[in-house]
Order: sequence, then C-alpha cells, then structure tokens
Amino acid sequence: MGKTNELSRIARQFLDSLDLRDRAGLDVKDITDSITALPGVTLLQGYRIECLLPEQNAIGTRSFLFARERNAPIISRDELEDAIDRYRWRKLAFPKGYLDFTEALSFEDSEEGIWSAFLVKECWRFLPLWWHGLYEEQKWLLDADMLLDLIGVTDDEIEMLRKDPIEALSRKYPPRIITKGTRIRIVEQKENNLPKYSSADDLLRISERVGDESLLPTVQLCRHSLTHHLLSGYGTSSWELKFVFFTSWGGLIQSTRKAVWEKGTVNFELKEENTLLGYECGIRW
Repeated sequence: MGKTNELSRIARQFLDSLDLRDRAGLDVKDITDSITALPGVTLLQGYRIECLLPEQNAIGTRSFLFARERNAPIISRDELEDAIDRYRWRKLAFPKGYLDFTEALSFEDSEEGIWSAFLVKECWRFLPLWWHGLYEEQKWLLDADMLLDLIGVTDDEIEMLRKDPIEALSRKYPPRIITKGTRIRIVEQKENNLPKYSSADDLLRISERVGDESLLPTVQLCRHSLTHHLLSGYGTSSWELKFVFFTSWGGLIQSTRKAVWEKGTVNFELKEENTLLGYECGIRW
C-alpha cells in the first residue's frame, strides 16, 4: 500500500465492498453489510439499506439508496422509482415499511462518523450510472502515490513532457497543439472532440505532488465549534471536510465541504472547489 491515511483506508475498504461490476440483471442490491461496517454508523433496528440500480432505457440516471424494513413487502420497480422521486422532489413519505436511507441511519459526532456519513451520501457516484448519469462520476484520491494514475498519465509521459512538451502532447493527442509563452495546450476540435488537459505547466506542477499526503481526505472540527463540542457532547457541531477527486469533465479538483452534525444526522454544504488540473475528456453524451 502507498501513502494513505485512516480516512482514505476506510473509504477504500467501503468502496471495494460496493463492487457491482457484475450486477447479473439485478434491480435491487442489499448493501447493509457495507454500510454498517463503517465506523460511527448506527442502523435503525429492523431495517436494511438497499440500492435501486439504474435501468438502461432512459436518457440517464444513477443508483439510489433507500431503507426497507426487513419484513416489508417488496414493491415493484415502478413503485419504488415513484416513491424515490416523490421523496426527492416533494419530500412525500415512502410507502409503509420504506424510508429514505438518511432516516434509517445515525452517525457519531466524530471525525470518522462525519466521514462515514459523507461516504454513504456520496457512494452513488461509485455505483452503476447510466448515460447522462456518467457526468456525475468521480474518482477519489485515496492513495497519494497513485496521483498520476488518477489523472491518466504515466511516469514516462511526465518525463517526456519535461524534455519535449510539444512532442509529448503530440504523442498522447496527435492533432493540433498550440503554444503561448511557456504554456502549451491542446486546441479543442469539435469534429473529433479531443481530450485535453489545461496546460503542460499544470501537468508538470501536479506531477511534483505525487506522494503529497496533504491531498488525502481530512475531517476537522471547526474552531468555533470546538468549545461547545468539548463541553456539551451533544447538540450540534460543525466540521470541515476536504478531499480530492478527478472527473473527466473538469479535472483534478480539491473540494471543501462544511458538515453540520445534529442529533445523529449530518448535512453537507459545498464550501469551495479548487481546480488543481483542468481536464476535458471531449465526450458529450
């Protein structure tokens, strides 16, 4: 194993347990064991967490988590999709014996509890996606030594980039390349939708951060929340969460989220996103 931390190891183990590459015609997958294995997670007694997998006959969708009482009757796919949509858009209750997954889970007021809550709420990005749903796919940096793999370049390509940037980029993406000062970028051509990084400079700058553990996930209690957290042990607390991800429609991004814990529930709010390396794959669904 390369350079990891406790949070990245928790995430790797969790995401590996969700492997659904061979879904074998499944509509619904029970992922209770994966969820409850996370630290700081408590599941409402008598319930299980299941995942509705996307049907490949629409313009695009994703997987959805929900909770089902163990003795509740299994409803049809159409009924389940309608129930999920009604809850998502109008906050209408699920059928008897069913809940939104957030209503069946509680999380510990701790670094690991906050991280587990985030993993559960974001894990749909690592479950099956369909067509336009693929725009939401992310790859997270969970091993600092694997940074180049994450962005899709090799050590040899970086070495060539240092020696001869134009030749290096020409080999990777043969058509048009232009230079402006020291910056080199690939010109977008609509006829062949070339993939492109933001610049050779950015690629070289990122390559120097291989092994940089500051890029790994962190969760920290906000300073203004510390005194209340230590004195009370209940009520609310605020946390700041950071992680780095790569998307084919944006590049390498460091995201900062604010997390508010209150009586076992955690709500997340996007605080800031910083693009470390721009990238566009050239594909439009």
